[in-house]
Amino acid sequence: MPLLVGIKKRYSILWLYVFTGFFFDLLISILKRIPANRHWAANLFVLVEFLLISFYYKKKIFRSAIFFYSLIMILSAFFVCTTLAKILTDLNTFGYSIFLFIFILYGITGLYLILKEKKMLFIEKSSFFWANAAFILYASGNFLLFLFKDFMHEKNLLAFNLLWAVCFLTLNILKNLLLAIALSSKTS
Repeated sequence: MPLLVGIKKRYSILWLYVFTGFFFDLLISILKRIPANRHWAANLFVLVEFLLISFYYKKKIFRSAIFFYSLIMILSAFFVCTTLAKILTDLNTFGYSIFLFIFILYGITGLYLILKEKKMLFIEKSSFFWANAAFILYASGNFLLFLFKDFMHEKNLLAFNLLWAVCFLTLNILKNLLLAIALSSKTS
């Protein structure tokens, strides 16, 4: 849905993020249907998602390019190392939890800058506001789910699968709806 709504902003990083998410959702769905390891695709998406969201926020919240690129390099290297430690047999939920926490910080900082700058008369017309809301809701809702996934998976798989179906999928849909609003908004 956000793909069609934001067709006018198809060259933006936000649109590329939505398109990438759609592509990886299709790829992972195909890999689920055939007996193939899909965790490499999920881990690759997590890393690409982190990079795209970070570059979306680059000009908006980062003053120092050196700090930005250092942060990206360190966190990406950490994620790759922890993913390779699992030999790509499972989703790197600890690394993804760290990325989700970073997304929460990005979103809070973005909302703070909106309030601090006081440039917008109608905040609901701002694409940046809706993108911040989408990332904060998605990341804060899934942060604990991914952080405790290994523990819950081991203790009560049925409860985890129920939480996954209810929480993760609902938050993913909500994020995409809010990103559709962001892509269709007039101002940046």
